[in-house]
Amino acid sequence: MKKIFAGISLLAIVLVAGAFLSARGKALPQPERIVSIQGEKFTLEVADHDATRIKGLSGRENLASDRGMLFIFDQPGKYSFWMKDTEIPLDIIWLKGDEVQEVVTLYPPRGLGLTQRHDPLFAADKVIELNAGVAARLDIRPGTKLELEGRR
Repeated sequence: MKKIFAGISLLAIVLVAGAFLSARGKALPQPERIVSIQGEKFTLEVADHDATRIKGLSGRENLASDRGMLFIFDQPGKYSFWMKDTEIPLDIIWLKGDEVQEVVTLYPPRGLGLTQRHDPLFAADKVIELNAGVAARLDIRPGTKLELEGRR
């Protein structure tokens, strides 16, 4: 009887571990915040710890026009962004508080597969990723104030 119980316990552990490992590669539900830019609202998935910040928007083939990602950092810093495994051209917007510090557009790797990367000039405590072209369309530039709804 003890052998049967031990076998069942081991099987349960293997099944739970397998479920955990298979879920690791899948996108987990993230908290969301709303940002208002020039009167237009965007729903942003929040990436506020290493695992979600590393994953970012990589692996996605599209992004709805009113969606994006908000990266929140514990301390202001010069956080570099790159396009590894990212298939969507993106506007990257660095913020300190509610003020835009820097804006760049990055594109997915093409040809030789070289990954675009940008090292910002200014420290930021938040970074927003939106579809490429949104920043130009809404005239988002250094000094622009963005209204983030909700608090961290």
